[in-house]
Amino acid sequence: PYAKIFVGIFTALMLCVCLWATWIYTARYGRVDTRHLPAYLHEAKNDLKADITELKSDSQAVIAPVWDKEHAGREQKVDSAALSAIERESYAPDDQNGGAWRDLGLAHTHMNGQTLLFFAIGLVFLFTSLTPKRKKIVYWIFGVTVLAHTIGLTGRSYASIFRDLLAVAGIAICLVIAFMAFAIFADLAKKPTE
Repeated sequence: PYAKIFVGIFTALMLCVCLWATWIYTARYGRVDTRHLPAYLHEAKNDLKADITELKSDSQAVIAPVWDKEHAGREQKVDSAALSAIERESYAPDDQNGGAWRDLGLAHTHMNGQTLLFFAIGLVFLFTSLTPKRKKIVYWIFGVTVLAHTIGLTGRSYASIFRDLLAVAGIAICLVIAFMAFAIFADLAKKPTE
């Protein structure tokens, strides 16, 4: 019974990994990205420079209210830190040089974590009642999708095909983990034989 509890909790936590990955993806890519709006919605650079110059000269300038516990909707005065942050965002180039290096580092971290997930749930999945042929297929799909996800994450700064590969492989990893979890839960639900 204690082994079933351990395996059940572990499998539920693996499903939580999938849920959080989905949540992160929708939070990051499901919202409108204000930095990549259509051309007709962009302000001219001169307008931004004029706005920043006006903010610097106006000692009564305030930032739009933030509705949290700390600020409670009160307007905050524009200070030098806020101005420098606004300037950095306004004049930042669209393609920053360090993006590819950050993606490479992030891909390495994802590869490590997903390989650990592959091993952990794969070890428990090894003892399910599925046929050996089905287990081989699931292991191959999981391994290939981890590699594809890593390749997509590494190249997402270069071309949209890598971003597509990243998304498809990420969804495939979540689906494979969900299938493995379903198989594990199905075996846990069975009564032990004498």
